Amino acid sequence: MWITTAAQLVEKLPMTAEELAAVQAVADRYPMCITPYYLGLIDPNDPDDPIRKMAVRLIRAASSPTRASPASSTNTCKPPWCSQRTDAPCTAVTASESALWG
Repeated sequence: MWITTAAQLVEKLPMTAEELAAVQAVADRYPMCITPYYLGLIDPNDPDDPIRKMAVRLIRAASSPTRASPASSTNTCKPPWCSQRTDAPCTAVTASESALWG
């Protein structure tokens, strides 16, 4: 059974009331779907488990107002693998969010 709500998640992973509220806030805004496979990879006793951090989104990670878009027009740094910076459309796909969340 896929985890699609914060209430289902808290039954499988122990979390504080504060974490549950943060997960609920994210789930209210974004669709949540954690597969049994990923849930099985998470160490339920480790709140810093890296897979848990990818799958269990908290509001502070989902809405960081200080993080600039990698494709923003004010981003003028040249990546080391790029021979020159141009104003051409972006040809690389970048993401600042988890692949598990849409």
